[in-house]
Amino acid sequence: MQYATQITSSSGVSPTVAKDSLDRPQRCLMAPPLPGSEIYRSFRQMEISKIIVRQAIANDIDSIIQFNMEMAYETEKITLSKHILRKGVSAVFEDSAKGFYIVAECDNRVVGQAMITYEWSDWRNGIFWWIQSVYVIPGYRRAGVFRSIFNQIKTMAEKSSNICGLRLYVDKYNAIAKSVYESLGMKASHYDLYES
Repeated sequence: MQYATQITSSSGVSPTVAKDSLDRPQRCLMAPPLPGSEIYRSFRQMEISKIIVRQAIANDIDSIIQFNMEMAYETEKITLSKHILRKGVSAVFEDSAKGFYIVAECDNRVVGQAMITYEWSDWRNGIFWWIQSVYVIPGYRRAGVFRSIFNQIKTMAEKSSNICGLRLYVDKYNAIAKSVYESLGMKASHYDLYES
């Protein structure tokens, strides 16, 4: 199956989600406290534990809420309503047509997340998975956490016959995030995002 990975935007409908085992551990390395320092390379090689990527469960809701609040403030200086956010996150667990969350655990705690939502493509007779709500706590960035999440999402998509591609949108000024997505093989699309 061929499918595209793009950075762009839309909304969608629910596919049949492949039920895969999401607990294949990967190496988890703590991000270095002082990038560029003498100990940078050796510190990056120090293994702390394994990254376990899995589909989120209801017990993860508090972590997801906290991550979304931190992400909104960090990226857009927006303070989200915790009450509204709790309803929004809980709605995903109550209705699988809205999407699902993938989380990464390291050192016996949830350290990263992504949400998948759906877009039907009549042109491709398939469903795009939109990767949203991406967040990794600062101490675990540049340590392979999001790469592990993305690889699991990609593997799930490849095993699902009705998934035609992966998409996400990113703030046009977020050079670090763009660099990460491009390093994973994603490419900027020719679409612009409009809202009302």
